Amino acid sequence: MPHEFNTLDSVLDHPQMRGALRKFLASEYSSENLQFLEAVEAFKAACQDPNVSEQTLRLRATQISTLFVQPGSPSQVNLSSATLGVVQTELGNLATKNRAQLSTTFDAGSMDVSDMMMRDTFTRFKKSELSGNTVQKLDDIENLEAQMEKLKTSKSEQAKAIFQGGAGRAKRNLQSQIDEVRTSIDQSILTQPYVLPQLPVPAQVLPAPQVQQQQQQQPPLVVAQPPPVVGVQPPPPLVVAPPPPPQPDPLQVGDMSMAELAGIQQGRARGVDPSVKQPLQVEDMSMAELAGMQQGRSRAMNPNVKPGSNSLPPNDLGNDSPGTQTHTSVRDSLGKKPEAPNTVKPGQRTHV
Repeated sequence: MPHEFNTLDSVLDHPQMRGALRKFLASEYSSENLQFLEAVEAFKAACQDPNVSEQTLRLRATQISTLFVQPGSPSQVNLSSATLGVVQTELGNLATKNRAQLSTTFDAGSMDVSDMMMRDTFTRFKKSELSGNTVQKLDDIENLEAQMEKLKTSKSEQAKAIFQGGAGRAKRNLQSQIDEVRTSIDQSILTQPYVLPQLPVPAQVLPAPQVQQQQQQQPPLVVAQPPPVVGVQPPPPLVVAPPPPPQPDPLQVGDMSMAELAGIQQGRARGVDPSVKQPLQVEDMSMAELAGMQQGRSRAMNPNVKPGSNSLPPNDLGNDSPGTQTHTSVRDSLGKKPEAPNTVKPGQRTHV
């Protein structure tokens, strides 16, 4: 007798036809309707299982609502506004429902989705090639199974099976054909039903004695030491090079007179430490001594100044002899040969 699938329930009740419908809906990108019906079906079965707690059932109901019912959900089904209001009211009373009442939470929503699929999707599915091929293969399987049944009840075939083994071979051939047709059906449909994601496992709060017992049973934490590095020498110690020795003074003493040397010594001493007060009488010093003193002070304050340089700082000899003007005469005397000492008569003073 040919198979007839005229209603959505008849298709859902047959595993192969449900798989064909699942494959058809996936091709139309509308799998959420059948997924919602399968999720509600599994939820109602869980409500009949005494091993599933009511708290778990409430979590499952919230999960189905989040995935399929609430506006903006990832797989939202198309419910009428009236049906959506009924389902949301049911979801709002989850905390006060018992097991039997929880099982009817989504009845209004599943009926709305089934009616919509019956009017739209199911009609296209019945006209599809996938549906026709699946029904034809189911009819072939039914005919092959009927032939096998005749072999079991025929006395003549039973006698052949006893004396010749012919019925046994015929039965194996029929069974092989049935297996091939079933495999062909399974390859053309989606046999795996929709399964809700696993709920997160709540953290188990243990009493304090059990926590201490578990901590005592745990082995101590062993920190692995890194293996020694073989063949790698430690870096050499940092050696700080001593500062370079000071540059030698380019002053050529042999080219200077004793008067210039004395002036340089006084000038350098006063340039390094201005607080040093040398007994200085400008009137009693020759031009060579003044030039040497100026040059010595300049080199004490700036060692880069070479002898005979014209870039000398202003002379501050006026600190010891106010009003004495010696800048021009000292600058002019630098680089010149020292003059021969003059013969000064007793009582005569030398003016610079």
